[in-house]
Amino acid sequence: MNNNSDLISTLFRQHVQWLADEAPHTDIAISSRIRLARNLSGYIFPSRADVKQKREVLGHVGHAVLGINAMKNAIAVEMVHLDELDRQVLLERHLISREHINSTEGSGLFVSKDETISIMVNEEDHIRLQ
Repeated sequence: MNNNSDLISTLFRQHVQWLADEAPHTDIAISSRIRLARNLSGYIFPSRADVKQKREVLGHVGHAVLGINAMKNAIAVEMVHLDELDRQVLLERHLISREHINSTEGSGLFVSKDETISIMVNEEDHIRLQ
C-alpha cells in the first residue's frame, strides 16, 4: 500500500474528473453515489476484530481489488498512515465516509485514478464500495 504523501499529492495534482470534463452545460454539476456494503464470511466484523484479523481482510480485499481492470494503478493506502488533514481531504472529495475518517490500523482505502471508484476496507463493514 502507498504511504499518505503519495495519495494526497496525487489527489492534489489532479482535478476531480467529473467536474473537469468538457461538455455542454459544464456550469451544471449533478452528482450521485451508490454504496454497496459487504462482509466476508469466516471473518469477524471489523468493530470486533483485532489488528491481525483486520490486516488479513485488508490483504485479501487488496489482492482482489488490484486485479480488477478498473482499479489498475489505483491509489491504495492504509488509513493509519493518514493525518487529520489527509483524511479531511478524502472526506470532502467523498472518497471516505465520516465513519472511516476515524479508522485505525488494519483499515484501508483503494481509489481508482479517476476517483470514480473508492473502496473502503474495514469501515463498518469489511468492504464498502462506492
